[in-house]
Amino acid sequence: MRSHKPVPLEERCENTVFDPRILGGHRCYRRYKLKENGKQWCKAHAPSTRNAKRQAQHEEWEQRQVVFLQQRAEKAERERRSDCYTDLLEACRDGLGLLVTHLGDRLDGTYQAVRAIMEEAIAKADPPGPTIRGKE
Repeated sequence: MRSHKPVPLEERCENTVFDPRILGGHRCYRRYKLKENGKQWCKAHAPSTRNAKRQAQHEEWEQRQVVFLQQRAEKAERERRSDCYTDLLEACRDGLGLLVTHLGDRLDGTYQAVRAIMEEAIAKADPPGPTIRGKE
């Protein structure tokens, strides 16, 4: 026993809904509430509702795309910096080593201070990762 009366055909939404059970379409069974473009639509299938929903989905996708591209750029920048960072530190070490050998003991204190700063920078830039068993 039905608790409601079926909606007459002339009062139904004019949208065609795809039904996978019959592999085809049928008219929406909801009672129409809006008239747009000379047709009768229920609230869910009205062009204004569908366009607003598409616009909201598109804006959400654009926001996610912007975040994704920013994360990709940050990751590429980190990789680029980490690649050149070790080369730069090796060049600094070599340069400081040459200064100490040419100027002797006068720069020994400066060399130790700069070396400590560089070691601290290395520790901050490259935190120790997990070690492989048997290798350190």
